[in-house]
Amino acid sequence: MNTAPEKLSAWIAREGRKKAWFADRIGATSAMVSRWLRCGVIPAARYREAIEKTTGGAVAASDWTRG
Repeated sequence: MNTAPEKLSAWIAREGRKKAWFADRIGATSAMVSRWLRCGVIPAARYREAIEKTTGGAVAASDWTRG
């Protein structure tokens, strides 16, 4: 099963967008999105919720939980 970072990266690519565009949509910075995608950093709850809303549920807030 794909991890949350894999799902988010795939969604951004499918939409033909860049990380900076996505970051702007959810009120984050491009650097934050990069850390979420590559460094295993879990976004704060408000960003997880914004990610879920922006991706239409393709990347759920619960996808970021460890375990």
